[in-house]
Amino acid sequence: MKQFKNPLVLLALLGLFTIAAVIILTHVPVWEWAEASQVWVQNNYLLSCCCFVVFLALWSMLLPTSVPILLAGYWFGFWVGSSTTLLATTIAFICAFALGHKRGRVAMSEQLEKYPRLKNLEQTLSSDGWRFVILMRLSPIVPYHIQNYWYGMSSMHFWPCLTATLIGKTPNVLATVAIGTIWTSLQEDGSASGNTMILIISVLATVLLLALVTHRAKQALSSKS
Repeated sequence: MKQFKNPLVLLALLGLFTIAAVIILTHVPVWEWAEASQVWVQNNYLLSCCCFVVFLALWSMLLPTSVPILLAGYWFGFWVGSSTTLLATTIAFICAFALGHKRGRVAMSEQLEKYPRLKNLEQTLSSDGWRFVILMRLSPIVPYHIQNYWYGMSSMHFWPCLTATLIGKTPNVLATVAIGTIWTSLQEDGSASGNTMILIISVLATVLLLALVTHRAKQALSSKS
């Protein structure tokens, strides 16, 4: 992980991402596929919203959520996309928290005795829980779905954890959904060839903004540990 501390390495990775994105978007009919899916969603809007909430809730219990959240912005727009995403991820949090609390609390207690660092994190959750959860939600150190189970197994109480989760998760959701809405706007404006670079630049700008927030959150977490 040390190589990512070098800004030149990060810039090189962003450059490779840009080149790969240009190649894919100019040689694969992504725009046509996306437009066809959006037409179906618009023709079955309410059903699509309900199905998406169920799908994303299940997805969020097992896998990282960035791609489905992008699709929420593309298919449903900013406000509906953000609302359905927050609803689905909250449902996923509640289910995972309950499972972790019911099934994993005993196992967590055993692990605390074996690993002092894990015990320090548990003590941090007990003393400064909701602030710690907000910072963890802002920083992708640990994926969202893993955090949900972890908090359920910890001594963290449900309502403070839920409130902190909504506060910490919302900025990431809004920024990611916004990228999806940019894609929709570009499709409505005209040619795909000219819109490809605008989309990539917008995505990179949002990624850099999220990276800055993540960096600040990591610094705060490091000072606490």
